[in-house]
Amino acid sequence: MDVRLSEEQRMLAATAAAVAASIGVRQPAELETFDVDRAWSRLARTGVLALGVPDAEVDEEAGTLHLALVAEQLARHAVPAPYLGSAGLATSLLAACDRSDDLLKSLADGEVRATVCLTADLSSIAEVQSGDAIAYDALGVHQVLAITTDGAVMAREARGLAEAVQFDPTRLALALKADAADGRLAGWSACGRVSAEFMQRWRARALALVCADMVGAMQGALDLMVSYAKVRRQFGAPIGSFQAIQHLCADQAVHVEAARSYLWFAAWAADREPPEEALRAAASAKAYCSDVARRVGEACVQVHGGIGITWECQVHLYLKRLLVDAVLLGDAVDQLERLASQRYGGQGLRQVDRTERMEA
Repeated sequence: MDVRLSEEQRMLAATAAAVAASIGVRQPAELETFDVDRAWSRLARTGVLALGVPDAEVDEEAGTLHLALVAEQLARHAVPAPYLGSAGLATSLLAACDRSDDLLKSLADGEVRATVCLTADLSSIAEVQSGDAIAYDALGVHQVLAITTDGAVMAREARGLAEAVQFDPTRLALALKADAADGRLAGWSACGRVSAEFMQRWRARALALVCADMVGAMQGALDLMVSYAKVRRQFGAPIGSFQAIQHLCADQAVHVEAARSYLWFAAWAADREPPEEALRAAASAKAYCSDVARRVGEACVQVHGGIGITWECQVHLYLKRLLVDAVLLGDAVDQLERLASQRYGGQGLRQVDRTERMEA
């Protein structure tokens, strides 16, 4: 792979950064008045909502990377709009169903927003037969998607899902309760069917985009950390002049750049590598990003000192977003278990450790 972004990709990232900066949340109080319709309309005018539709992509083999570049910038500026759930995951899932109606066009134009259902612990994609679920990244969405064990994609209106679950102040989650009689989620209509191979590649895309959200949030936290270290003074000097603070900021910059490298390869592999290889690359990226996300977020709070644990300080928005992203679709241990299972034929991490000791 070419590790450099093309000129068009750099322009896409720059455009996304400019738009995100104009609609992002700068203070926690702005969350109460955030206008998702206005923000979504602004994103629609740039064309980034259509990146999940194959026919709308400039390079069909770089769709995940394009989505990731946009998702990173939106997370960097703490934009509450549901780009990850709608343009990133739901649109590509519906596109694979060969929808003949106008739903895909409405999604690409910004007239409709959608998201996918996750299990109650956010660790995996929910199935219709799996019981209670969470519609995540659901601020202002109109459609909620789920799947069945045989690959059927199901949809229902988000209206009526009034029970909000507070995981992350910058993203809304809605609870779906299963029918008490048979344990199934009710009120669904069929959209189409996807293959097992597609679902592997789609899960790789999902993991890569969650990594993009984490990289963006880590970069946003790092930006705040460095800016604050330049202006906060102690003992008559900016705290950024103290070697301990410099080292702390430098360590986090290394983590962010390494996570971005993992992300770019996972996004590239999601479109170009065989499904199993793509999923392996995505799991590796998610394991690393989930591992360093807490460190970066907590370091940002530490540099801010006492003010960093107040509601008025924005750093907690990034920390909470990172903590949720770290477990979204599986935390670091889940991903390492997946990689170990692929490498050692279904053995878990404990068995792998025992096997390696015996071989040694």
